[in-house]
Amino acid sequence: MFDFCVVNTYEMHIYSFTTPEEAEEVIAKAKKKYQEDAKKFEELGQNNEYFAQTAKKCRKATFEAMTFDEFLIRQKKHLLGKPMHEITEERFYEMLDVLPPLCWTRHKNVEIFCMSEFYTGSFTDQYAHDKNTGKFWCKLVDYTDKSTWIPELLYPENK
Repeated sequence: MFDFCVVNTYEMHIYSFTTPEEAEEVIAKAKKKYQEDAKKFEELGQNNEYFAQTAKKCRKATFEAMTFDEFLIRQKKHLLGKPMHEITEERFYEMLDVLPPLCWTRHKNVEIFCMSEFYTGSFTDQYAHDKNTGKFWCKLVDYTDKSTWIPELLYPENK
């Protein structure tokens, strides 16, 4: 079993598992594949925004070899580093009705729920209605780590 991987660090996705000895060869293959894919998506993207954006992501991809444990740490930082963003009341209730919510509760006078569909691992979108301000929020959080949850970001204990 490999505990070493080549990672697309632009998006923090694993490209392939490998050994430390073969990592440079795998990185070279990954770069070549992504450049080839970028060309294909650029052609498709002439009339399609999705493919145009995918081509840009392929061009921006960078690769590093790392242990799987290091990948998990960096992936968490990458995913949870994205800021929460304000959403509409309609979006909040739309998402509440899509799937059965996880942990639908109120904490620090903020009504929250998590999506029952996970992005990866324990990461999922959390939706919040701040009863103090009337604003609605969304953020990717670690379901198992309440310090990443929206009420903790809005109203940290040390404030």
